[in-house]
Amino acid sequence: MSPPPPPLVYINGFPGVGKEAVAECLTLLLGHGKSVLINPRAISTETNPDPLTPEHPGYFRANSDSAPACNSTALSRLLSLPQNTPRIAVLALCAQDTPAGRSTIHTLESAASTAGRLFVPVSLTCEPAEHLHRANSLQRQCSLHKKTRPGLSPNKGTGGGGCKRPQLAAARGGATVDITRTPVLEAALQIVELVNRVVAERDAEMCGSAASTPTGVGDGWRKQLGC
Repeated sequence: MSPPPPPLVYINGFPGVGKEAVAECLTLLLGHGKSVLINPRAISTETNPDPLTPEHPGYFRANSDSAPACNSTALSRLLSLPQNTPRIAVLALCAQDTPAGRSTIHTLESAASTAGRLFVPVSLTCEPAEHLHRANSLQRQCSLHKKTRPGLSPNKGTGGGGCKRPQLAAARGGATVDITRTPVLEAALQIVELVNRVVAERDAEMCGSAASTPTGVGDGWRKQLGC
């Protein structure tokens, strides 16, 4: 019997926090043969061109921080393509704790389940002052991606004057990584360890024993990289 496909790793975080950088680092760390970075626009109900293939422009890279309404069928098809089935899927997309954000989380989880994949959600958090600095950084303003307008807080109108700071939508079994002072590589390594642990726990439940490291990346990477 062939092994089940690897998980869908969902990285949640506010615009400017660094979720796309972590997602890209994670796929580079795992390698092209073991991972695929999904473009949220390829599974959007707003701009959903049917050709869910690697040749589609922007297929491997997100081009916006906004959260389009996701098409569960499109995502499950994308996850089930023969070239993607053996690879860990990585998706970075902001989903706030609102009805729309919670619906997005449910859609992603449902699509992963339909494709036979575990859903591994990770929320990236950052201290407000550092988050604002990143959102208004020169590098971000000059990015080819559509980013937060310069000079504005990513959460304008919130978090000040006694207003309650918005929260990210939570997912079952989700993990949180504070990247205020955590390098992108370290955050990616933490996600790798989470994926290894989640898959090992599933294998132990199904077979009574944990399988080999599913990502192919273990503690040896930390020693090589000096982490």
